[in-house]
Amino acid sequence: VPVRLAWAVGIAFVLLAPAIAALSGGWRLPLVVAGYLSLTFSYTYYLKHQEVVDLVAVAGCHVIRAFAGAIAVQVPVTSWFLVVISLGSLQLVAGKRETELRAALGNETGNATRAILAAYTPGYLAGVRMMASGAMIVTYCLWALNEHSGPFYPISIVPFVLIVLRHNLLVDRGVGEEPEELALRDRPTQLFVALLLLPLLIGIYLT
Repeated sequence: VPVRLAWAVGIAFVLLAPAIAALSGGWRLPLVVAGYLSLTFSYTYYLKHQEVVDLVAVAGCHVIRAFAGAIAVQVPVTSWFLVVISLGSLQLVAGKRETELRAALGNETGNATRAILAAYTPGYLAGVRMMASGAMIVTYCLWALNEHSGPFYPISIVPFVLIVLRHNLLVDRGVGEEPEELALRDRPTQLFVALLLLPLLIGIYLT
């Protein structure tokens, strides 16, 4: 794609995104889209060079996308949702960076795909990943046990924990660089997600 065409199309999409979001009839979705664009631009030109902050910025992009989806379909956004999504996003980002760093340290040249990786150690990123995992599991358990009646939400805790543990295992094996690929190709992860959705759907629609 020619550079001028890429610039023109990119600028057009940036301008169109809030306008299209405004078609939802509310003011919240365009505001969220504008906030997402601001965060991505800030990350591209500055935040990705700042250690620790870059992890939070990328995780924040995931959170904003989930938040925008909830607003678009008019689903109430609770504090539980935001905390679990935030911690899950931080776990995924830390796992991705950890896998990238281990790959860079293991190759012959030692060159990293991202300059910011030089500021981290595998142990630090693993610690961030485990901290986010533990806090997310606790938060999900509190939500499932305290905010709902019936057995289905507590039952969902088991597959939720299995998903978290499976991701941590895959990262330790060095295959967590592309989380979306894990969701599409890893059969145990797909099974655990199905087992998570089943009691949640029953709890939402049949109780």
